[in-house]
Formats: sequence, C-alpha cells, structure tokens
Amino acid sequence: MFEKLRHFLPIFLFITSLFPHLEATQNRQIKVIVFDFGGVIAKTDKQQVAHFIAEMLHLSESEAFHALAELKIYTNHEKKEEDFWTEYATIKEIVLPTDWMEKLAEARLRALRPIPGMVALVKVLQEQGYQTALLSNVRKSQAEIKRKLGYYELFNPLLLSYDIGAKKPNREAYELLLNELKVPPEAVLFIDNKLQNVLAARDLQIDAVLFLNADQLIQELKNRGINPPLPHRAQEGFSIEACTKLKTS
Repeated sequence: MFEKLRHFLPIFLFITSLFPHLEATQNRQIKVIVFDFGGVIAKTDKQQVAHFIAEMLHLSESEAFHALAELKIYTNHEKKEEDFWTEYATIKEIVLPTDWMEKLAEARLRALRPIPGMVALVKVLQEQGYQTALLSNVRKSQAEIKRKLGYYELFNPLLLSYDIGAKKPNREAYELLLNELKVPPEAVLFIDNKLQNVLAARDLQIDAVLFLNADQLIQELKNRGINPPLPHRAQEGFSIEACTKLKTS
C-alpha cells in the first residue's frame, strides 16, 4: 500500500506547491496587488499579427510565425527590434516598407485584446482601496502600444523589464518591485499566468496566484478576504473603452 502511495507523492507535492498555505494566507494584510500584463490584463492575437507580417512581407504564415519566434529570442538578448527586421530582410532578400515599424506597431495595436473582466476588476480593487501595480516583461515597442491604449494608467507603479533592467522570474525583478513599493512581502499579492514567475515570487515570501481567468482570480481573492463586488456585466467582460474610458488615440 505504501509503495503505491509513494508514487503519487511527487505529484501531490507539485500540486500543493501551486497554492499558498491557508494559514499563511489568512494571516496576511494585503495592501498591494501586483499584476502581470500579457495573458492577465490583455493578450495579443498572434495569428492576426502573423497574418499581417505574411501579407506585408510576402511570406507564408508559418514563416511569419517563425520570424516572430526568432524576434523574441533576438530581443531577449537586449537587442533592438528594428535591427532584427533589418537583418531578417537582408537574409530573406526582401525590401521592408520605409514605415515598417510604424505599420507593425499599428497591427499590434489592432491585435491587442483585453482579457474579459480584468480591466473592470482592477478598477474595482482600486475603489476598495488596494494599490494596483504592474510587473511586466515587455519590449519598449510593445510597451508603447499599451501606453497608447491607456492600459498603463491603471497601475502605479509600473515596473517594465526593459526599463528596470530585470526580467521575471529573476529574483532581481521582485526585489526591485518590493523596493519600489516600500512594503514587506506579506503585504503584496502577485498575479501572473506563468508558473515560473509565480514560484519565483513565493521564494521571496510574496503570496502569488497562477492566473487562469477572471472568475478563478475572483475566487482566489475571496479566499484571501478580498471581495470585489463586481457588477454582472463587468464579470462578462467589456472592451477597454467601456471598462475604463481610456484614451484610444
């Protein structure tokens, strides 16, 4: 019997590692709720962006997706996106439009979609007195799009990886966050859609939630004594314009 149960122990330990201990959660006085952006607040429709690149550069969509994957690797090494496309065009023997970066930025802007219910949830938490902050891995070109749409107006402070010089899940990113917030880890709740980022936060004694959707997050908040009274329509999700009345130009 013991031998059979022993095989399930690693799985059990992995599952329990995803959730904070109930007692530790109950003893916390959360003051700041820190959000990731991509996949939590909004998400880019990569299919739409790849389709745009394929049409503009006369590539197949599979080639366009491959180019986006190469771009991510390239910029992860602190290189500029403009340089990537210049090098890519040279290798592929194609001519980039003179306003290529502007057109690509416009395509990304059109492809950015809010996660249903999340903008409304952030605003309700603010109304309840919680400070809402952002810790996001993002390129400067991506950040400019989100700033233009007004998403970043929801958060204070903003810690963007290209600006602070550190990325999640590196410990330095979370230390910079705590230093900026000037509160102890016990006062912070961190929300991210990537497990490695959640576990890295917990290593610093920050309570963290692995994000799936707005309904799941609301339940996680309730488990911590935070009860956002969302109106019915906000739970269904609005466009960013309807939720926040943010600028769109």
